[in-house]
Amino acid sequence: MNNHKKAVGYILLSALAFSFMQVFVKLSGPDIPLFEKIFMRNLLIFFGMLFIIKKRGKKIEVPKKSRLPLLLRCMAGYMGVSCYFYATQRMLLGDANAIHQSSPIFVVLFSALIIKEELTKDKLLAVILGFVGVLFIVKPSFNSSAFPAFVGLCGSLGSALAYVFINSLRGDVEGEVIILAFAGFSSLVSLPFLIGDFVMPQGWTLVFLLGIGLFGGLGQYFVTSGYSLARAGEISVYGYTGIIFSAIIGILLFNERPDILSFLGMGIIILSGYLLFKVNLNKKTKVLEE
Repeated sequence: MNNHKKAVGYILLSALAFSFMQVFVKLSGPDIPLFEKIFMRNLLIFFGMLFIIKKRGKKIEVPKKSRLPLLLRCMAGYMGVSCYFYATQRMLLGDANAIHQSSPIFVVLFSALIIKEELTKDKLLAVILGFVGVLFIVKPSFNSSAFPAFVGLCGSLGSALAYVFINSLRGDVEGEVIILAFAGFSSLVSLPFLIGDFVMPQGWTLVFLLGIGLFGGLGQYFVTSGYSLARAGEISVYGYTGIIFSAIIGILLFNERPDILSFLGMGIIILSGYLLFKVNLNKKTKVLEE
């Protein structure tokens, strides 16, 4: 199996893992503070990844030229996760995930700006179409009920930046080290927010927090592995499958019924992802023919 196919498989698995993580975020409810959930998630990921690195006998090394991109990956990723958790707690599961999974739209733009990937007219059209789909879900009304949707959109921007920086680190920093750095950074940044606001988890709440950590860790591992194997613009579109996963889970577990505009928005976002896929496929075929 070549690297591109492996990367696609990893992105699909990450979308599924993050959808289940989202379920546990919602199940944990509003009683556990937002930053405590983020802290617990990343603390579990940090120690889990540290164990894997030590067991495999790998060294934790980051070349000097990669330190700034790695820091920016951590900062952007933290923004993405924080906004994602906030939106998940306050929106329908399918809507929150659809907005978050619009990140491939922004990956294309940031890839052009940061790592100089080509931005063609076809890609730009797909990006615009995908953003229209996001607007159908957000339904901008500039009132308090729309705020979680806008926060979710900021999370999508953060995640897109993080994915591009992961891609820029490809070949220079091990995927496990990228995850370790992100988890450690997120835990440290979240720690001050816990002072005076920590709630001791008990019973099922503790199970839900462990679920957030487990599936969040799996999602991080798969998404980092995927973006470390292939170009961001070629594989990011497969993250759209998370929209389908979350919509189905939301209906089955929470009896959530997205309205017709949300379903239309989801469809438009998926269509834009398909168009991006076709553009990348045609480009790859053209290169091979030449």
